[in-house]
Amino acid sequence: VQVQFLDPGGQGWVRANGAPRGGLTALTVFAAQSQEEAMGRLFPAQPARADVQEASSSEAGREQCYAEAKLLHSTFHAGYAFPSWSLEALKKGDLDNFAKSVVVYFNDFDDEQLVRELATQREPCNIAMHRHFDRTKLSEHFGYSEGAYAQSSAQNLMPNIAVYCRTPIRFEGRQAEIHAINVIGHAFDHTDQPDYQHFAPLNEGTWKELIVSVKRMWSFVFECAREKKLRKVYIPIVAGGSFGEFLEPPYSHRRLQNETLDPVRALYEDVEVCPLPRMPDWAFTEEGQADLQESLFVHAGDPWSIIGHGFAGDASAFGPCTAMAVLCWPPSNPHISFQAMSHRSEIAAQSAPVAEEAATRSPARRSRRRSRGRAQRGED
Repeated sequence: VQVQFLDPGGQGWVRANGAPRGGLTALTVFAAQSQEEAMGRLFPAQPARADVQEASSSEAGREQCYAEAKLLHSTFHAGYAFPSWSLEALKKGDLDNFAKSVVVYFNDFDDEQLVRELATQREPCNIAMHRHFDRTKLSEHFGYSEGAYAQSSAQNLMPNIAVYCRTPIRFEGRQAEIHAINVIGHAFDHTDQPDYQHFAPLNEGTWKELIVSVKRMWSFVFECAREKKLRKVYIPIVAGGSFGEFLEPPYSHRRLQNETLDPVRALYEDVEVCPLPRMPDWAFTEEGQADLQESLFVHAGDPWSIIGHGFAGDASAFGPCTAMAVLCWPPSNPHISFQAMSHRSEIAAQSAPVAEEAATRSPARRSRRRSRGRAQRGED
C-alpha cells in the first residue's frame, strides 16, 4: 500500500493506493487529524501470530494462501512458472506441515522491516536482469512491478537473506522430502545489477568487503545445518557460474570460493561438505534416499526472484521440482518465521578502512558504469 499525506500540517487528507486481495487496485482518500490516526485506519491491529497461523491452517485461510499463489503463478511467462502441483498441494493442505518449517535468516545488524519487504516483494523470475513475467499483471495484483532489491543503491545494498524449508521434491511421478536452504550470492551477471554497481570496479578494498559478505552467506548455511542437526551440506556454485560473468582474474569465482567457503567450513568440522549432485535425479537413487534426511541442500538464488527462480526455464537450480516457491513466500505462507543471526568473530570481522573505502567510491564512476551497461544493451 502506497500512502501519501496530502496536507501533513493541517487537516491531513490521506490518499492510499493499494492492491487488496482479489487482484483489484483501489484508491482511497479520507481525512485524518494526525498521521497516527491515518495509519491506524489503514493498518488496523493485526491478530496475534498464533491466531494468524491457526487461521491459515483452516480451510478459509488455506484458500486465501492458494488465491495469492495462483495470482502470482498467472504473472509468469510461459516456461518459467513454478510447478502447478505445488499449487494443488497448497490448496489441499498437503503443505501445512512443511509451511511451519520455513525460516528466513538475516544478519542481526540488518533492519528486520527491510528483510520482511525483501522476502515478500519478490519478482516472479529475474535472470540476469531479464524479467520473465508480466509486470503489468504483477502491479495490478500486488501493487509493485519490481522487487524490493531495487531499493539498493550503489552505496548501500538491501539485506542479504537465506531461506530454509523442508519441501517435497518430485521426479518422474515419485516424491521425497528434502531440507533446502536458498542462499543469495551477489550477482555479477549484468552491469545493471545493484551488486555490480556496489562493488565494481573490484579492487583490494571492495574485494575484502565482498569476501566478508559472502562469508556471512556461507555462515547461514552452516549455522542452519547445525541448528537442524544435519550432518551434510550439498553445495552448488553460488556467486559465480552463471551469476559471475563480470568476475574476472585476479578477482575470479574460484578465488572467491576459496577465500570464503574454505575458511567458513573450517569452523564447522562437524558438518561434511559435498558437491551438489544432479538433482532431482540423485534424490531418488539408493545413495540419495539414504542421505536425504540428514542433509541440507543449498539452492543458489538471486536477490530478486521468488525462491526457486527460473523454474523450467533455468537449468541451474532444482527449484522446478519443489514447492519452495509457495512455501517461502509470505503471502502464501503466514507461518514463516524470521531469525536474526549473529556471526562468529572470525566471519563478522571487517576492518574500518575497508568499510570507509567502500563508502567513498566516486558517484561519477558509478554513473559511468551504469551508462556502459545501458550502452551494451543499446538503450537510451
